[in-house]
Amino acid sequence: SMHNIGRSTPGIEKHRARRFSATTARTLPHGSSCEQRRWKLALGICALILLVLLLAACSSSIEAVDVRTAEFDVPGEVEIIVDSGGGGILLRGEAGRTTVSITATLHSFAETDELAKEQVVDLAIEWELEDGRVMIDFVPPQAPAIGKGAFADLEILVPVDASATITTDDGRIEVSSIGGAIAASGRDDPIVVRDTAGFLLLNGIECDIVVDGAGGEAIFASTTEGSLSFRDVSGLIEAETQEGDIQYTGLPSGGSSRLVTHEGDLYVVLPPDADLVIDASARHGLITVDLPLDGDLTGNAWTASLNDSSVAAHLELVATEGMISIEPWERSVP
Repeated sequence: SMHNIGRSTPGIEKHRARRFSATTARTLPHGSSCEQRRWKLALGICALILLVLLLAACSSSIEAVDVRTAEFDVPGEVEIIVDSGGGGILLRGEAGRTTVSITATLHSFAETDELAKEQVVDLAIEWELEDGRVMIDFVPPQAPAIGKGAFADLEILVPVDASATITTDDGRIEVSSIGGAIAASGRDDPIVVRDTAGFLLLNGIECDIVVDGAGGEAIFASTTEGSLSFRDVSGLIEAETQEGDIQYTGLPSGGSSRLVTHEGDLYVVLPPDADLVIDASARHGLITVDLPLDGDLTGNAWTASLNDSSVAAHLELVATEGMISIEPWERSVP
């Protein structure tokens, strides 16, 4: 009818909408849909790669374990030499012991249980006693590109007056109750030394070093990236970390000691009755002191003395990018 001219009915509007939608689908460029398909393809490829890596890793996750033991009579002083290509090492001294007891737990990983058992039996670990030295050597096979390989965890019980040289490429080193000199080198996992009375030489690569209770002549410790912690120690000390904090509670003695961190903070706790000369330098940080030091403590580099400087040991403290805190150590009297 004439009164509907110029206005659209609902049916006409739906028809126009369908025609517009179809026309638009035919005439609009296809770039956006092509881009979506490319993204979906890329995501699919990434998911497939991750799945392959996961399956490869899982295929080498079946573990087999083999435990081997050895014991050597050592009536006199003994030196332990450990060279391990992987695995944790626990060395503990026991009073009254006249033997060296070794327990090696070997681990191997493979695609099947049968293959893992065959591989772990074939792992080679050697030990021998020669001229007062017990030598332990573990060389694992080449690790697979994906998944786990093989390693050996060692527990070694020795007389308390033993000394040791320990090296592992990957694994925790823990030494306790040893009176002789200790040299230990590790990577990634911590080096922990407790209750020792001999010279300590500790070197780490990207790992923490902890010394708890050491009364030997000297401690030398360094790590490329990690924290250094010394609790209840005495004697000369030289310790340095490229990146990490240093915590020291003890009594430096026997000459010139040095604690250095290049990227970290330095926390030092000293006996108030110690005789010390302290050189402190914090290039970009503060130095806080809660001890009665004698000297000009202003600025971020100074030298001061604690008690009698004429008989004092020397302690150098350096925090290149961090702060230094010096506090009193209230030791309990037995």
